[in-house]
Amino acid sequence: MREQQLNDIQKSLDRVISYIEDDQSTGRKGLYTMVKDIEKGQEAQDEKIRKVESRQSTSEKVKAAKVAVWSALGAGLVVIANLVLSIWNSKGH
Repeated sequence: MREQQLNDIQKSLDRVISYIEDDQSTGRKGLYTMVKDIEKGQEAQDEKIRKVESRQSTSEKVKAAKVAVWSALGAGLVVIANLVLSIWNSKGH
């Protein structure tokens, strides 16, 4: 290869690298840093979503537990009422 071709290739490589790496003189972020920032932001969003889903799951569990407790209380009252009525009827009232 001729020297001019090598110089052109080197300039092209330098240009590509300048987009990838941070530019300390201008403070411009390079593509690598930008991608890392986006990944961090995505991880933060994912964590928020997991927390919301966890809260929803906990809320649903609490609701299910309340339904179970009220159902058990209702069933207990029915059993007690049946017992009282059977005793009442057996005594001839």
